[in-house]
Amino acid sequence: MYDDMLEEELNKIIETSNNNILITDQDGIILYSNPKLWEIYGMESDSYIGTSVYQLESEGLLTPSINAIVLKEKKAMRIMQETKTGHVVMSTGYPIFNKDGLLVRAISYGQDQTEILQLQDQFEQLQRKIKGYQT
Repeated sequence: MYDDMLEEELNKIIETSNNNILITDQDGIILYSNPKLWEIYGMESDSYIGTSVYQLESEGLLTPSINAIVLKEKKAMRIMQETKTGHVVMSTGYPIFNKDGLLVRAISYGQDQTEILQLQDQFEQLQRKIKGYQT
């Protein structure tokens, strides 16, 4: 009963998070994800539970896969990804070890940086125009 409640809470946290969350086991098999993650990559949600991130990486769908990198390096990592849909995503991944020190999970959080980068580009263009007018 208690385990069922914890699992329900975990699922709700993942589902409602503003971050794109992906949790894999030690072999890179997707255990949990939130639907928002797949939208950014232009993929159907929930159809990838049980799929390997290595397979998705080889198909060019998660390139590179932050979870695959974390599983290989066994430490926290951060990367920038550009998706096929044109989004720029900052992904941060963390290894999860059991009490015996064995790597059992990788969890990653992705934040869509596309709008921020577009705003930064527009700001820089405005600065160049202002400099042009000043001269």
